[in-house]
Amino acid sequence: MIRLCNEILPNETSDKFVAVTIGDLGENDRTKIFDIVAAAPPLYRDLFFRFADKINITCTESSGMFLRPGCNLPDGKTISETSQIRLNLVNDRVNPRGAFYTFFHEAAHMIDWYLGQGKSYFTSYTGDLSQELYDSLEMDVRNKLIEIAREKVACPPSKISDSEADDLVIRVVENIIAGERMTRNNVVTAADELQLATGQEMRARLRGNDAPDRNKDNMVNVSSIFEGITNKALRCGCTDNHKPYYWYKKCGRISGAHQREFFANHYAYAMLGNQVALENERQYFPSAIVILDEMINAMRDIALGMGAENDEK
Repeated sequence: MIRLCNEILPNETSDKFVAVTIGDLGENDRTKIFDIVAAAPPLYRDLFFRFADKINITCTESSGMFLRPGCNLPDGKTISETSQIRLNLVNDRVNPRGAFYTFFHEAAHMIDWYLGQGKSYFTSYTGDLSQELYDSLEMDVRNKLIEIAREKVACPPSKISDSEADDLVIRVVENIIAGERMTRNNVVTAADELQLATGQEMRARLRGNDAPDRNKDNMVNVSSIFEGITNKALRCGCTDNHKPYYWYKKCGRISGAHQREFFANHYAYAMLGNQVALENERQYFPSAIVILDEMINAMRDIALGMGAENDEK
């Protein structure tokens, strides 16, 4: 069901990609992966099994990536007529986020793509539900930043009025949302000072420094979305370093990456049963997680419907 390819991508050098045979996946890896799948919640397990026959793994020494069918490469060539999951299998076996986290993260992107039926990623371009998910993520990020900024204004007691403090907080939070990163060298005004303090506190929390059971590995989905919504203003070194214009297009429009990554990280945590990470999501994204749950249920229904259509054929 899961195949290991021996295709070396044409735009990459042989020192980065390892030609492998199907036997190199190993019975041990297959057993561990399917033990994880068997223990996963039915909602997520159904999605995995519906598209498991699409999985082709290409081993690499670089980080994980899902390559959709016919994906264009820099040299103008395409990888193949089928999708590939590219990952460092050796590292993923001992992934600090959980064994095979990257595999399930990339499998989620694969599921997302095939549910878009070859036109787009389902989570990014499903009309109102997709936009509602993005809006909810942005609202949850904004609300958390407002909460922290208000704490900073109130401690020590401010000499400004409550209305002035509220205006200051909103201005600072909007600057952060807009992607403005404040450094100590840029601080001139009280607003600058508050923006710096808010950003520093938020980055510390995204690293999991505010609770004994939190760490950067179970905060990946939270830190990824905070980085994405603020266009890397709150990058804290806990997530992959995405290319420029990954989160927003050059024209400023959203790229759909926020929804895709929120789903993929959530899916991997759910498959691995990481309850701390899932609780972190609920705490930081109380609105967005409700929309995501609705979306995943819709994805499962569509996936099962696609399976029934194929059975009839």
